[in-house]
Amino acid sequence: MRRVLARLSEHWVRHLIAALQVAIGVAVVAAVFVDVVPVMRSGVESLETEVFSVIYGEIQPFSRTMSSIWTLDDVEFLESQAETVVAASVYEDNSFALVRANGDLFLVRGYAWVSPGFEDVADMRLVAGRFFDDADVQGGEPAVAVISRELAETLFPGGEAVGQVINIRPDDELRQILGWGGPRLVSTEGAPGLDVRVIGVFAYPEGGHPLMGFFAESVRLEILLPATGQYFRALAGLPLAIADDGENQDGLPAGAAIPSGREYAQLYVRVAPGTGQQAVAELEALLTARVEARRGVSAGDGEPDGEQLSVTPAFSGADTMRVAQAATSLILAALGSVALIVSGFSIFTTFLANVAERVRSIGLSRALGATRFRVLREVVGEAAVLAGIGGLIGVALAFPVRFFLLRGLLLRVELPGVVDVVITMAGAVLVAVAIGALAALYPGWTVARMMPAEAFHES
Repeated sequence: MRRVLARLSEHWVRHLIAALQVAIGVAVVAAVFVDVVPVMRSGVESLETEVFSVIYGEIQPFSRTMSSIWTLDDVEFLESQAETVVAASVYEDNSFALVRANGDLFLVRGYAWVSPGFEDVADMRLVAGRFFDDADVQGGEPAVAVISRELAETLFPGGEAVGQVINIRPDDELRQILGWGGPRLVSTEGAPGLDVRVIGVFAYPEGGHPLMGFFAESVRLEILLPATGQYFRALAGLPLAIADDGENQDGLPAGAAIPSGREYAQLYVRVAPGTGQQAVAELEALLTARVEARRGVSAGDGEPDGEQLSVTPAFSGADTMRVAQAATSLILAALGSVALIVSGFSIFTTFLANVAERVRSIGLSRALGATRFRVLREVVGEAAVLAGIGGLIGVALAFPVRFFLLRGLLLRVELPGVVDVVITMAGAVLVAVAIGALAALYPGWTVARMMPAEAFHES
């Protein structure tokens, strides 16, 4: 090794330039490939989900429309009749909500109607209080809510959110605040809104996008309300004209529940581990029969209005972000690989020049008994050491490159795990050494196969 370093130091500027070219390629590849390693380590099997989304509507390649068709009876039916189903929940969201707390109005990211089983379906992590039970979904109007930790800190800074009462304002009042008014918008002055008591606080899974909800296909919401199976006038977006006698224009008491049953747009279902394909077939069979009986159409064929039943995996936001980050990193790693290939050509030309200057000494070695393999090993070894030095410089620069130069190109920039860092660094250095060795094979073999007389003649 000392003799190799001594030879490399003879033309140190030339060798330093080649090593820095290797370092640039290694730095880019290592900076982004550290996000790919966790996905490769976990394998494809870990990305198989146990949660499925069930909708009925028009399914297009890049869009879909959902019909509100699912009821609480469907949830009960699946949990009791489907062998693969562990938990199920209806789901329907409203993207924005206007909330009054402690006399102040807050515009938040909305709410969703869910069943008590949603806690198990979403593998929800509660940081305070409890989730809904069967008693919370009885009656016409929800009286309780579970809110996000971020909303709890916003509405009740420094205080306990569980036990507090918040008021969700009518949808028409929200539209007025957002400037979405129109001729059908009625005054909400004097409308009571919906008072709900906070019984729990949940935390979203770590690693997901800030706009993603519990699943990649859902938006992030701040309030969960129990699905009671009935409409509630304060939140349904229906006319809310309050008369002097305390009744609205339909003759119902202000804020009263509408007697007709409510249907929801989506079902989320958690199935037993390892039963994904079986669960999809079972869900399609059971729910197709119920939809056909309810709608009088063929849910499988989508007749006559183009609607059909769809059961699709519902990946968590963290898994989706991890795969998307890996895909982005692979693209950037491919660009970095180009730099590595270019550095290989640099090493190739550098060692062509090196062996040309050492033809006489190599010929003398051959005359003294050195084999072709020994000469080739020395040339290739020098190139591998040079590329290895460049690789070490590159992994040292990888994290500054990641956190400062590539931050805008990556979906998220976080500290990777120690194991992932070690694997990435070792792999990057080994790739650099391999590129250096391959680049020097031709120059080394060219000079190694020369006879001693030829070498002296060439010199």
